[in-house]
Amino acid sequence: MHTIILLYQYGPSLTALIVALIMTFAGRQTQVVQAGSTRLLTGIGLSVALLGIIAIHAWSISPRWIPSFGENGTLVVGVVSFLGPLVLCGLALLLLIFPIPTPGEPGSAVLARRTILTFTPRAWLITLTSLVFTAGVLAVLAGLASSPDSKGRYVTYKIWITSESAGAAQIYGWWFSIPCLITIALIAALVLTGLTVISRPPLMTDPHQDACCRSARILNIMKVATGGLLLHTGAILQSLAGTALLRVGVEASNTGEISFGSSFASLGPTLTVASYAAVIIGMAMWWSVLFSALTSRSLQTTKSVPA
Repeated sequence: MHTIILLYQYGPSLTALIVALIMTFAGRQTQVVQAGSTRLLTGIGLSVALLGIIAIHAWSISPRWIPSFGENGTLVVGVVSFLGPLVLCGLALLLLIFPIPTPGEPGSAVLARRTILTFTPRAWLITLTSLVFTAGVLAVLAGLASSPDSKGRYVTYKIWITSESAGAAQIYGWWFSIPCLITIALIAALVLTGLTVISRPPLMTDPHQDACCRSARILNIMKVATGGLLLHTGAILQSLAGTALLRVGVEASNTGEISFGSSFASLGPTLTVASYAAVIIGMAMWWSVLFSALTSRSLQTTKSVPA
């Protein structure tokens, strides 16, 4: 049993680490030279984010090593599981935005017009936008399915047996989702800020080198934001998979026990697989950004950037 708990706690993190190592060192991607301050801030931001998400996963599976929160314990675990990845993502993005590129010497700037899309890979932008939309749809669907608990918090999914009797389980209701949606909006603002402050300043004396560096930094921002939303989505899907398991049985005089399940019970296994896939891919993205900071001392000046 202890081994199984450890696999649930650290299995996704270890799998993501292996995937990121393969992507980084077997992908044969050449690395761009980055300023020391950029590498340092990236390393600090991603180290904190990864340590935080590993701790969240370990605690949410086996929270006994944290003081009890009484009757609100499951709610606290839910808040940390849903909101934690987004907060860690935001902290990492804050560090990735700095340092802001400085203009080159007078007369050396390239006069071509630059926008936030100049160095931004379109595929990553579409992926990030799709994840924001997905998180919003899941929040609305789960919120509409939620019911208030005894204190009026929309965190409960109920299966009504009679007008006065129902079975209940926790769900990603409005009480959870509204703060998360606000945090996602803040992350979107951070991403737009990062794209703007990195893309807009005039290029330095070596335009090709500077453009490669900016492309790499923006790619890291997109990876961190995408990874954070994947981790958040994974937490939602895992919660919904647990809610899908809810079953309520009642005794019938003629036919024995009659069992009622959730309206999306058949989706339980699919939601579980999707949740683990989202968590592993999201963490792999964060690991890959950390490895890029650790291995970007190469003197080569080209890097494959998704179109």
